[in-house]
Order: sequence, then C-alpha cells, then structure tokens
Amino acid sequence: MICQQTFNSSSSMLILSLLLLLPVITLSKTISRRASEQESDADDGIMEYNDCGIGNLRRLKVMGCEPDEEMRSRFCLLTRGSNASLVAKFIADGDYPTVSTDVRIKIGFLEFGYPPIEYDACLHYVACPLHKDELSVARVIFPIPSFSPRFANMLITARLYGPNSELIVCGQARAGLI
Repeated sequence: MICQQTFNSSSSMLILSLLLLLPVITLSKTISRRASEQESDADDGIMEYNDCGIGNLRRLKVMGCEPDEEMRSRFCLLTRGSNASLVAKFIADGDYPTVSTDVRIKIGFLEFGYPPIEYDACLHYVACPLHKDELSVARVIFPIPSFSPRFANMLITARLYGPNSELIVCGQARAGLI
C-alpha cells in the first residue's frame, strides 16, 4: 500500500511537472539563418551531443547553460526564469523543399512528444529550401519560466524530416533545469 501511494505521488508529480513545461512550448520564439549568417566554428560550445541520424549533424549547441557547470560536466543546466536557445548546424544529404520537425523529451522512463511550436520547420526553424551538401542552421529561442519544475536529467531528441518522411538530421542532448 505504501509502495502504491509512493508510485501514485511520483506519477502525480511527474504529470504536474510536465504540465508546467507547456508554457515553454507556447512561449517559444524562433529564428532561422542561412550559411552566410552563421557563426564561425570558434563559437561552438563544448556540450556533448549525439548524432542519432545519418551523420549529417555538424554542431549542436545550447546557449543559456550555466557556464561553470557546463565546463565541469559537459552537461547543460538551464536556469529557470531565463532564455535559452538551441542551434543545430547540419548538412542536408539532398534537396528538400519542405521540412517538418519532431521533438521528444525523455525523463526517466517516460518519453513524450514535445509538441512542436510549428510542425512546418520552414516557417520558423530553418531557411527552406534545403540544398544538398549545403550547411544549414536550425535555431529556436525559448524562455524558461521561473515556475518550471526542476529536472536533473532530461534527454532531448530533435529530428528534421523531408517531405516524404525521410530523416534529414537528428540530434540528442542531455539537459537539466535548475
């Protein structure tokens, strides 16, 4: 009985925490840039990321991390009540007139879809059309409300797909909210 109450309390807290993340989704702002506007390689962060796609991801950077913690752990800790941005540099393996997004978050054993602010990535995240062998940048800027719950370890997976659901790029990074 105590175990069941603990599980129910934990489940309730997790659901409440997920609901508190919804403002992050709805308040997000996005910016896209072309290769001519991109930063140099010298500006790349040191955070660790995983290319979970076909090897097209060149850089993944989260700006807004706690710098001391990032330097020590190569793990991004985002501060509640501040702004953060995610920048992905990648090379498309083909020409894509349209691009769609899929973002998922995994906390513990629970994985859920992070409803994209806009399914059509061309409207906000990346400058379309994408051209084969051209360096592109996808960028999203979002506020982190101060009332968001603290999470020690989240796995964020972001994917871009072409018009026929073909994978263009996939990146994963670990983050936390403090």
